[in-house]
Amino acid sequence: MNITITTPGLLFSAISLLFLAYNSRFLSLAQLIRNLHAEYQKDQSMGTLEQIKNLRKRLKIIQLMEFLGVLSFVFSLISMLFFLIDKNEMGTVSFIAAIITLIFSLLLALLEIQFSIGALKIILQEVNPSIKAKNTSLYSSTETSNSPLDQS
Repeated sequence: MNITITTPGLLFSAISLLFLAYNSRFLSLAQLIRNLHAEYQKDQSMGTLEQIKNLRKRLKIIQLMEFLGVLSFVFSLISMLFFLIDKNEMGTVSFIAAIITLIFSLLLALLEIQFSIGALKIILQEVNPSIKAKNTSLYSSTETSNSPLDQS
């Protein structure tokens, strides 16, 4: 396999797009944390507290995702430098390190998505009892129902 100075450059656009996505997630979480903090100060809800704990984990993961993304970018630059000065073996090693760190960054992104789903489940658990109450009240005023919601 022949790797040239342009090969590590292929990672630049991918890494740049990842930075945009990671930064967007970070900014969204930061705003959500501010809102949840204000909500928790008002009502001290356990659901809100659980969401804040979940967001703390997600922020740590995003921080590590960004760190590995930057490290991948640095390894790509180092790889290009080695190819430029005809140290092809070192350039290849640096390029492999760039790919490996990028892979770990993407795996952490998958993990962060799982935590995001966990946060949504917390919200759905809080909303579920009110949905049941609304559905059962629709049936109770005029007719009886065999709905499983009524049997809880």
